[in-house]
Order: sequence, then structure tokens, then C-alpha cells
Amino acid sequence: MSKRLPGEREAIEGARVATATAAGLLSSADLVAGVGSYGIARSLAVLALEESVKARTLGAIAAAASYGGRPGFSDDDLRKIVYGGHRERHDAGFVQHVAATFPAAYGG
Repeated sequence: MSKRLPGEREAIEGARVATATAAGLLSSADLVAGVGSYGIARSLAVLALEESVKARTLGAIAAAASYGGRPGFSDDDLRKIVYGGHRERHDAGFVQHVAATFPAAYGG
């Protein structure tokens, strides 16, 4: 049985938590880089990116739920992004970046 997608309120709270986590990871990456531990800093920055993708996805779920629309990914893809691992979030982050940078690429 696959996990259910969060409802509007759950997605809002999840986006808030994921955003705070991403900000904390990025701040930690900055501190660690400041003392010369660049490998650890890079790893923390990548984790921050992954959390920001999760936050953006949860925000899209909440926004779509508020007007009865669809968030832009299939339910299966949304579950992979929210509950999955590194690869799923990296792939989704690329798509999110292209969509934000080149909206006409997706018919918008």
C-alpha cells in the first residue's frame, strides 16, 4: 500500500518544517565552510537543496488543494518526492528549476 499524500493543512505544515530544515542546513553549510570543511559543507548544501524541493512540492500540494487543482506532478511522483530519497528530489528539483526559469517550456 502506498503512502497517502498530505492534505492541505498537512502540506502547509510540512512545507513550513521542510523550509526551516533547508534554511538550517544551508546555514550550517556556511558555518562549516567557514572553518574550511568544504566537503561537509557541500553535503549539507545538497541536503538543503533536497529539503527545499520537498518544501516547494508540499507548497504546490497545498496551493492546488486550496483551489481544487492539480500540483503539476502525478500522485506517484509527488509521493516519491515527499517520501522518497535523493534521486527523486534531485530530478524534481531540476524540473522545478526549468519550470520556474523557462515557464514557456511547459506551456505556461
